[in-house]
Parts: sequence; structure tokens; C-alpha cells
Amino acid sequence: MYNKKSFPINLKAWEFLRFLAATVLIVPIAGCLENDLSDLERFVAETKQNVVGKPLGPLPTVESYKPFYYEANNLKDPFSVSFFVLDALTRQEPIVDTGIRPDLDRDKEELEKYSLGSLDMVGTFSDFDNEEIWALIKAPDGIVHRVRKGNYLGENFGEIFNISEDKIEILEIVPDPQAGGWKERDNFLSLAQ
Repeated sequence: MYNKKSFPINLKAWEFLRFLAATVLIVPIAGCLENDLSDLERFVAETKQNVVGKPLGPLPTVESYKPFYYEANNLKDPFSVSFFVLDALTRQEPIVDTGIRPDLDRDKEELEKYSLGSLDMVGTFSDFDNEEIWALIKAPDGIVHRVRKGNYLGENFGEIFNISEDKIEILEIVPDPQAGGWKERDNFLSLAQ
């Protein structure tokens, strides 16, 4: 049934290996079946005698709950709008359309996702003809970007209208709460020292 070349171990060796494996598994289990627990019981008794606990004091007294009764029913509701506020809101001046508004249809540039205060101007350079000055802007993520006149930066639709060696002048379009529309505001970014 078995070929000696394909199965080099004879059957007596297999029987011996099975006996040895059974012995190796049964002997450790038999060692766990000891019923003598006197040393454990003695250790627990000694530990109970040596441990001395502090007596507990009296329990703290608990004050009984006193419910709060709201007695301000005749006072003004803090969440209602008064007549004077409604009158002031309805008497607002009409919104003056100045014609100034940001171009919301154009694609935003990379530096428009940062506030102007988080950007640093780190340098300038000119092209080969020395006609156009470029500025180098370091973003909060550490990347240095080059910008020129007409690029946008900052969160307030800021368009660069002038670049000098020490600062960038920016025209921002910001909300105007008094007029109810938009207004232009000059801002700048100076060369970092």
C-alpha cells in the first residue's frame, strides 16, 4: 500500500511518534489536576490577618432637592423681538448698488485660500526685459509662490495692482454692512524682515 521511496518512515516509527505525542499532551494536563490547595488557603488567611483597614466615617448628609419656581411670567420674553427693534429694521435705508462686486465666476487662485496675514512676502525678481516685477510669496504650508500684477491673493478677493521691491499693493473687495453691498479697500503685504 505504501511505497518505501515515497514514505521513508516505517509503521513502527509512526506508532512510536503517536505514543510520544499523546504522552507530551497528557502529562502537563495531569499536573494541573492536583487537589491540594492548602498552601493557597494558608496564604489567603495570612493576607487577611495582615491587612488592617481604616474604619469608615459616617455617610455625608444629602440635602433634599428644592425645585425652582419660575415667577417671571409677567416680564418681557428675552427671545422675542421688541417693537422698537422691528421698527428700526424696517426703516433701513435702501441698498445702494455701487456696482462693485467680486467676480464669483472666475477660478480661484492658490493663494486665495489663505488669509492675507498668514502670507509672507519673501522677495522679488524681474524678467529678462526688467519690465515686469514678480513677487515671491511664502504660504503657511511652506511653499513659495510667484505672483505678478493681476494675480489674486487673500480671502477678500484681493487683486495685486502694484509690486515694488519692498511691498505688494492689493485692492480687496469686502462686504459693506452700512450700504448693504460691497466696497473696495486698499491693503498691502510688506517684505518680511
